[in-house]
Amino acid sequence: MLAGEIADFIGLTTGNAASVGGTETMLMGIAGAISVAASGFIFHMAGHSFAFVIFAAVAGIATILAWLLLPETKPARYVE
Repeated sequence: MLAGEIADFIGLTTGNAASVGGTETMLMGIAGAISVAASGFIFHMAGHSFAFVIFAAVAGIATILAWLLLPETKPARYVE
């Protein structure tokens, strides 16, 4: 489903949605492999307690950025 939305967003025809889906899946796999390797490196170098603090800080920053940068999708007529 996401592949179709990406293809529609960038203006591809429906025949290219499979190509977008394959690329999307490949990038998710690469991101998963990199994240496991990076977290293992951080745990090895920083230790478990400090690694937890690092991951919590990254998650907090990501939450704040999403809250600030993503637009509200609720229609104005439903806002109280």
